[in-house]
Amino acid sequence: MRNYLLSLRYNGKNYAGYQIQANANTVGAELLKALRVVFGQVTGLAGCSRTDSGVHALCYAASFQAEKEMDCQTVVRALNYHLPGDIAVFACRYVPEGFHARYSVKSKEYIYRIYNGPQRNPFYHDFMLFYPQPLDIGLLNAAAAQLVGTYDFSAFMASGSKIEDCVRTVYKAYFERQDDLVTFHIAADGFLY
Repeated sequence: MRNYLLSLRYNGKNYAGYQIQANANTVGAELLKALRVVFGQVTGLAGCSRTDSGVHALCYAASFQAEKEMDCQTVVRALNYHLPGDIAVFACRYVPEGFHARYSVKSKEYIYRIYNGPQRNPFYHDFMLFYPQPLDIGLLNAAAAQLVGTYDFSAFMASGSKIEDCVRTVYKAYFERQDDLVTFHIAADGFLY
């Protein structure tokens, strides 16, 4: 049995997140379909995180096991042939037997983009929040800096969540501006729903 780790990108506009669901089309379901075509039988398909409906990924990790052993470059080409155009695998590697994309992860980073121009841009519509009012990056960074550290984030968690340990470590949280594009970066050892 060989344990594989995939790195993929996807445009989440047409998906109800990554996690496979019985009643919705998801990135994980599309990946599993392609894996079954390429490998036949696979087990233990796991994504590094659950993403919400419509969320995009620049570098998403997924692991799985298969009896069939294939060269990683061949895996990338074969999966991309069978995946829809809005999902792409860009890397594959072998990982140790105990590796799990969700539980072996060291950190996760989310990037939020805001188009801060005077008029909306239709080419950014699906990828950025349009906010035409002035943004004070210094003030935003002062607020974001308060998130860095190890804290109990239970006050930020959605009601009804069954997660018991709400302590997370935020490694970085900052805003940056490049012309009319404002980007917020936040990286942590994990996030709550």
